[in-house]
Amino acid sequence: MKLDMTKMIQRIGYLEGAIEGIKLYAIWRNGEQQVGCLERPLKEVLKPYKEELTRLISVRTEDRCEWREDVDGDYETSCDNLFILIDGTPTDNGMSFCPYCGRVLITTS
Repeated sequence: MKLDMTKMIQRIGYLEGAIEGIKLYAIWRNGEQQVGCLERPLKEVLKPYKEELTRLISVRTEDRCEWREDVDGDYETSCDNLFILIDGTPTDNGMSFCPYCGRVLITTS
């Protein structure tokens, strides 16, 4: 499955606009409807995702090294290597560049 990151950014922008100004949400507890409020504004919640997508779009395809997680949880790289992480994902571990080829590291599903 190929991700269209431009469309993803547009959808995030749409969500921000659609939910702008909504500060309350309804929940049900013990059969009664109660109202709560968002702890953080939606724009603040979505900001890191939007920034990451924008960064990924700005990187030319030939300057990317795509990593795909295999069934064992290891990562196969587009530069024909295998990388094993003990815990978390490359993003969780602060990895931005492929240690094999030095290109920008992109994880795909």
